Amino acid sequence: MIGLLTVHHPMIEGQRDVAAWPHDNLRLAPLLQHHRALFQLAHAENRRLRGEDLRPWYQEDEGRFLIFTRRGIDIDAYPAIKAHLQQFRAGLEPRPADWSDAQPWPGRKPGSYRWYEIQDSVDYYPAFDGPKIFWPDIAKLPRFSYDTEGKYVNDTGFIIPASDPAMLGILQSRVIWFAISQLCLQLRLR
Repeated sequence: MIGLLTVHHPMIEGQRDVAAWPHDNLRLAPLLQHHRALFQLAHAENRRLRGEDLRPWYQEDEGRFLIFTRRGIDIDAYPAIKAHLQQFRAGLEPRPADWSDAQPWPGRKPGSYRWYEIQDSVDYYPAFDGPKIFWPDIAKLPRFSYDTEGKYVNDTGFIIPASDPAMLGILQSRVIWFAISQLCLQLRLR
């Protein structure tokens, strides 16, 4: 069964504090409320979960958001996002091809991406917009949950695109958890 599934591990790159912020941040909460429809329309802002937010059957959403500026986005159409990212620009700039390896580069790896764009192509990002099953990278018990709201998870969680919520019941079962615990390295043995 597992061989037939497509499992995705989110790629979080560059500086983590650039792309994510807590909803209760006093400086950014009004910005987010004012531009929410615009962000969601452009798919530049998404709810963000962490592995520790993933519980059996549900997620604890603490109001975190992810700025996900895909390649080719017109950043000037989103001045609030651009202004927020501007403060991190030095750390987001791709290293120029002619940069000397003798000096450390403060930004990201070289590439054909703009400073505000995701550095690597993430061809599976549409899977986050559809129904999916989440689970954390480390768990002592089954912590699978189902999402239909287009939430994203950071690098401490995984997803399986799944249109049938019955798969969640199968993954949460004791039989499957027993199989997983026999196949995977147990937490205490790490």
